[in-house]
Amino acid sequence: MRRVILLSGPTHSGKTGVLSSTVRRPGVAGILAPDLHYRRILEDLKSGEFERFQMHETDDEPVVTIGPYRFRTAAFDWANGRLTAAAKSDSPIIVVDEVGPLELRGEGLRPALDTVLARGHGTTILVVRDSLIGQVEALAGGDAEVATVATWPQVWQSIIGVS
Repeated sequence: MRRVILLSGPTHSGKTGVLSSTVRRPGVAGILAPDLHYRRILEDLKSGEFERFQMHETDDEPVVTIGPYRFRTAAFDWANGRLTAAAKSDSPIIVVDEVGPLELRGEGLRPALDTVLARGHGTTILVVRDSLIGQVEALAGGDAEVATVATWPQVWQSIIGVS
């Protein structure tokens, strides 16, 4: 059985924080993108390894720019590799934090996201801003459930009860 959940809310509403407090456990794979000292990093949930992600204007290496944000190109490569490996593993739960405008354009984490969404089993949790729910739901095949920070505890209980 395949289940896709969109954890949604406005920017800075606590989506990554609520996930961080629940998904760090055996059987969960994927990527979280928490803030660390005012910079977003990427965390591989399976290994616990981190990768620098968000850059400032003074940093000098290849970046992808979206709006006011600059992200390391190498970090996208790293995350795509980790997510693809997770999709090919037996992990019952995969987290992708976050699906945004880059992914909707076919960039960013989209290569691995397509592989994750093609799995015919398990639970996929996608973090998405509320303004993009319809587009991400269509990308997921139209059968996604929407959760919010407020409803997350109940949704998480339903996930671990069936995963």
